[in-house]
Amino acid sequence: MRGYALGLLALNLLTLLWGTTFVVVKGAVAEMPPSLLVFLRFLLASLFFLPLALRLPRGSGGRGWSFPSGSSWAMPPRRWASSTPRQAAAPSSPP
Repeated sequence: MRGYALGLLALNLLTLLWGTTFVVVKGAVAEMPPSLLVFLRFLLASLFFLPLALRLPRGSGGRGWSFPSGSSWAMPPRRWASSTPRQAAAPSSPP
């Protein structure tokens, strides 16, 4: 039961944090360009997560961390890819 209550508390705090973000961003966009705001948000998040990332265990075999990079996030697994290319549908003529 203690874990359940802690989970509910965490979800409520997340909801509060997520909701206040909208109010803060709305006010900040009125004061600075959106691109600067995005840069500052990512910088703050990076500084927050950097100590956590440095504490992560290294990968096995001395290969270091294995983070996905570049467009590999958007690429589907090979098993999803069709072995034959799809044919474009032939345009139909108007009746």
